[in-house]
Amino acid sequence: MSTSNGRILTTATGLVPVALAAFAMVLAMWGVLAWGAWDLAVRERTYPIPQPHCANNSDCQDKALQIQAREAAVAEAAVESAILQGALSFAGLILVGLTAYYAHKAWREAEKSVNTQERALAAASRPYLVSDGTLLDDVRGAGTKAFRFKLTNFGAGPAFVRRFYVGIIIDAELPAVPDYPHLWDVNFSVPPNGRFGSDDSRPTQIVITAEQSQDIVNGIRRVFVYGIVEYDDIWRANHRTRFAHALRLYATAASDTFVVAGDPAYWEST
Repeated sequence: MSTSNGRILTTATGLVPVALAAFAMVLAMWGVLAWGAWDLAVRERTYPIPQPHCANNSDCQDKALQIQAREAAVAEAAVESAILQGALSFAGLILVGLTAYYAHKAWREAEKSVNTQERALAAASRPYLVSDGTLLDDVRGAGTKAFRFKLTNFGAGPAFVRRFYVGIIIDAELPAVPDYPHLWDVNFSVPPNGRFGSDDSRPTQIVITAEQSQDIVNGIRRVFVYGIVEYDDIWRANHRTRFAHALRLYATAASDTFVVAGDPAYWEST
């Protein structure tokens, strides 16, 4: 059982004694009313209504005293019944307040549980775009080079790309802070295990001068590729991926590869 469900069960369990107390209060109020009616009947039998005719003055005085005693007994019974009913009403208000409190608390816990489950479902079904492929023609020599990049969706749900920017820097180091001059607006969906990036049939082209090529071969300069991709998931939540890679040269162009580069400012996954 999850923690949220446990809290809901605990809160709902707290309603049980309150509900039982409320039921007992209702029975008690009915009991008070029944007792009041019974007590009034007993008092009326104890103090019957005197006959209206008097045999003499003394008899009339006795009957007057009987009437006063009966009225006092009836009034006393009414006061006692009213006091008990007032006490039960006050207790009823307290029970109503407790019931409302536990009901509100249970509702809040249920709401939290639903929100937690929604977040868990969103996390389980969200996309993850990760930069995992960058290709560049052989940089050994000047000329126009074909450049390709791609990001793969390793998540369980589709990614809807909205904006992106990918740039190339040929220098000794990356700037301390990434600069994205402009983000291109797109409307591209990437299914799970699908890819987003350069079209292999129409790759991006860059020009490398002879001086740059020589510096790259000698290790004076490096080829950096960095970028940012903004995308949504099926829940319309916004996500962002930032990345940076550097070209590492080996014995042949076929062995050249891009490796992770840049400070943490160049990397982000939300």
